Amino acid sequence: MIRISILAIVSTVFSATASKEQSCPPGQHWVRQHHRRAYVRGNGTHVSASEVSAHCQGNSSDYKVWSKRIHDGKPPTWLLKNEKPAEWTAEERERIFESLSETPKLLKGLDIEGIYRMSESVTPENPAASYGPYVVVYNRAFEPEGNLTQVLDHEFAHRLYGALSDKERTSFRNAAKWSLDDAGNFVCKRPMTHFVRKNEMLSPDEDFADGVAIYIHEPTKLKQASPEVFGWMDRHVKPKLMTGTVK
Repeated sequence: MIRISILAIVSTVFSATASKEQSCPPGQHWVRQHHRRAYVRGNGTHVSASEVSAHCQGNSSDYKVWSKRIHDGKPPTWLLKNEKPAEWTAEERERIFESLSETPKLLKGLDIEGIYRMSESVTPENPAASYGPYVVVYNRAFEPEGNLTQVLDHEFAHRLYGALSDKERTSFRNAAKWSLDDAGNFVCKRPMTHFVRKNEMLSPDEDFADGVAIYIHEPTKLKQASPEVFGWMDRHVKPKLMTGTVK
């Protein structure tokens, strides 16, 4: 005869219930039981790893909008064919919703059609990437030392660069010391010490996207490393962040 303890039965029933989708009151959504890794909030606060019980979670003000834009796998048009699709875990979905609630209104209002989940970039150090209205998030974005909100803000800022007027883009390039060489390629005359990250040196677009994200999350670091970029952000991006609109 096989004897099963009452504790084992209760544990099995609890686990099944915790993983099953439950209905929640209006304005809330169901979160499955999961392990939450340590991470950094958008404001720089470190959150310890913990076990999260299944529960009904209150929705952010724009949860209804973004819950329809979070998708597993690859965007409909994605040029990097060798990258492998992945699925969002319960932990990652909650992290994304929290980060979106921290992202400035300006950056969320730029026609982002979807945020997708892929395993690893062809450029391994990339935590995320974007192409047109699509953003892809990779495994690296969820590493403990990473700031997911800053990662998203960087990708959204690429859309902001495209939404600027020609005059504003030219103004940024001049302030950040980008110019065209004889072959028609952009080159930057700023010293390497005036870049917070090497990635900024790739193009005016990358320089701008990183500048916006660092201006929002680490303004002192940007001011110290790139006073010319910080000054431009202060004059041109700060007013847009305050109004929440591109113009």
